[in-house]
Amino acid sequence: MHAQMMWQSEGEFLAVQLSRRGKLLKDGSEKRLELPKTVDILRMNEKNVPIDTLDCECFIKGFWWEPKSNRFAVLTEHKDSPTKTNLLFYSLANNKCEQVASFELQIPHYNAFYWSPDGSHFVCAALGQGDMLFGRLLPEAPSKDGKEPVHALEFLQKSEQMSLTGVEWDNSGRYLLTTVTQDIEGNDSNFSANQDSGINLWTFQGRLLHSERIEKLWGASFRPTPPSLLSGEDQKSIRKNLKAHSRRLELLDDESRNRQKREERMKRERTINDFRAICETLSMNYQAYASQISWSHEEELYNRTHALVDSIETVEELISCTEEEIAMDR
Repeated sequence: MHAQMMWQSEGEFLAVQLSRRGKLLKDGSEKRLELPKTVDILRMNEKNVPIDTLDCECFIKGFWWEPKSNRFAVLTEHKDSPTKTNLLFYSLANNKCEQVASFELQIPHYNAFYWSPDGSHFVCAALGQGDMLFGRLLPEAPSKDGKEPVHALEFLQKSEQMSLTGVEWDNSGRYLLTTVTQDIEGNDSNFSANQDSGINLWTFQGRLLHSERIEKLWGASFRPTPPSLLSGEDQKSIRKNLKAHSRRLELLDDESRNRQKREERMKRERTINDFRAICETLSMNYQAYASQISWSHEEELYNRTHALVDSIETVEELISCTEEEIAMDR
């Protein structure tokens, strides 16, 4: 058996996956680990450490805790089609493990999942291939009918970076760094990765900010930042009232953009006014110099010589002519 243990960021839960080791083949090699279908979740802060068991119909490809939360994401194989992958979200609220959201991915290559450090936002990636899916799982909110709370799942953007090898969030959760790196030992036989090596910088919404190809890139990472000055309760309050904070920040962003546009418009108007003042000064200097050397007299003579003259010309044109015999009575 092969055991894999995954702690929740606050140490409140521990997930344990058990996988069976493959049998030895005749040539001495071993089959790959058989993917598990169950995950045991231990509630570490409760009496007698109760265990919740997650049973899936298909093999589990990966398990990822949401930071500072009791939710987690699971990637599983599809029971009906080998060309699809299931993305499932679960919550451990109310002393039970229940599925709160799901989505069917149309390709089987998705094999990695990355939560934002602040939770909610995530990226599902296909390492080695390049497909990326940006999304957000909203915090628990009461439903319209007042029954079970809902966790709305939103997908923001689908992108791609060929031969993707690494994904990393910055500590603020606002930016994402994706990389295509080579093996520093020189043992990388992936020719495509050697050709596509470089970095991409994205916003948490999936908008590409910067792309750069770097030959022989061995690694890339964000610079560490100090921990947040907010307490855990303050952070939970912000996540709970995220929509209100978002509206306030959007107003601040709009005000900042409008102020920048006003400054650019005023700068452009100042530049135009300065240019017009220079042109007016040059024109005045020209007129003064022209009067000194009699250019004005020559200019007047030239204008009279080459002045346009209005003339009227009358053209007569015969349109038609008809002959008729007129009978005259005597």
